[in-house]
Amino acid sequence: MKAFTLFALLGLSLAWSQSAPPPSGGNGDSVKWKFEDGTTLTEAQFKRLLEIHPSWQKLPEEQVIHEYGIVLKASALAEQNKLKEKSPYKEAIEYQELLARESTAFQSMLALANAWAQENTDSIKIEPAEIEKYYNDNKSLYQSVKVNAIRVSFGANAAPADSSAMASRAVKKVLTQEEAKAKAGKLAVDIRGGADFCKTALMESDDDNKTKCGELATPFKMTDNLPQDLRDAVMRLKEGEISEPVQQSQSYYIFRATTIAVSPLTEVRDSIFDLLKQQKTHEWMQGFDKSVKVQVIKPNDPVPPAPAPSDLKK
Repeated sequence: MKAFTLFALLGLSLAWSQSAPPPSGGNGDSVKWKFEDGTTLTEAQFKRLLEIHPSWQKLPEEQVIHEYGIVLKASALAEQNKLKEKSPYKEAIEYQELLARESTAFQSMLALANAWAQENTDSIKIEPAEIEKYYNDNKSLYQSVKVNAIRVSFGANAAPADSSAMASRAVKKVLTQEEAKAKAGKLAVDIRGGADFCKTALMESDDDNKTKCGELATPFKMTDNLPQDLRDAVMRLKEGEISEPVQQSQSYYIFRATTIAVSPLTEVRDSIFDLLKQQKTHEWMQGFDKSVKVQVIKPNDPVPPAPAPSDLKK
């Protein structure tokens, strides 16, 4: 399961306008660039530079290094000319330095918060008994139904006449939606009354698989992304049962369940584990969300004292 980042949901992002060099000695890698004033830059420092200045991430490496060199040289000249002591540069630089300090402090707080969330969610345990109970209580979710189908199309989507020599002598009638629904309903009644499904499919179905008794190669599963009416019609069938006509696009289908199976626990254990872990993580997140209290201070109201550290742990 992927690492859970608690505050990613808040959509927080910090874009630093500062172009100060990243910390030296990143990962102990060797120097890759050297500037005219003797300043050096490693590959690790370069990657950190891109994190600090996201707009450079879309630029070629050579352009980033050149632009960094421009900033490096211009800032050094500004230092030499003591622009940090001259208005309005002094105030602007102080403000940017304040933003950088606050950004650094918030980034540290955010990293700690995410570490705490990760620690809590990693500690969530899913016992084997919980997995087995969920499986036994929800076996229908792991059921698959293999079916045969007869398709009766209508309108512009109606299938052309069979190309066989015998069938080509007759022109296939294009049905209206009402006629197709009535025909599909009658076929379902006839099959329930004893008509052979395979022979009916061969004579009446508009699908190419009618020569194979309308067999669909892939069984339907409860977890498939199916239209709700199709899911209801197929997944409720018992072996040998015939469904009522189900409209899908410009066709009506009737289905016969041939085989119903349930995936064994060994095949679905991992997916159940992930599901239960996600559920418990969501419950933990909701509980933490409800525990966060913020008091709005109205004008002239006394500011309440800060809680003791022990109170924060409750």
